[in-house]
Amino acid sequence: MFSSLETVIGWAARRFGMPAATYPQAGSDLPFAVVNRVSGPCEYPHDYPRYAVQFWTESDAQGESLAFACARASQELLDESERINAVGTPEITQLGLIDGGGFVWQVAFDLATNIYEN
Repeated sequence: MFSSLETVIGWAARRFGMPAATYPQAGSDLPFAVVNRVSGPCEYPHDYPRYAVQFWTESDAQGESLAFACARASQELLDESERINAVGTPEITQLGLIDGGGFVWQVAFDLATNIYEN
């Protein structure tokens, strides 16, 4: 079965050359990406997930740079799967300092997908 979550995680890891998962991995070095579905309606056979890609980094400058790169590259998701029909306009949010050091920047965007299974 098609998983838009798995698709976005794989894309983020390859595109930005860092570990990516749905939660921070214990002992991971910065930077890494955390990808979550944060909302979105599902009206079978279509799904409209909203994804947040967070970049956990060593500095605000690094986080901002990755966030801008992600926003610019988000349309590449159209090439990741024939089931992704559209990518919405990305929004960037600075989430701030994390416990133990490091900074988090987030890029959120909507997808329009076809989840029809034969």
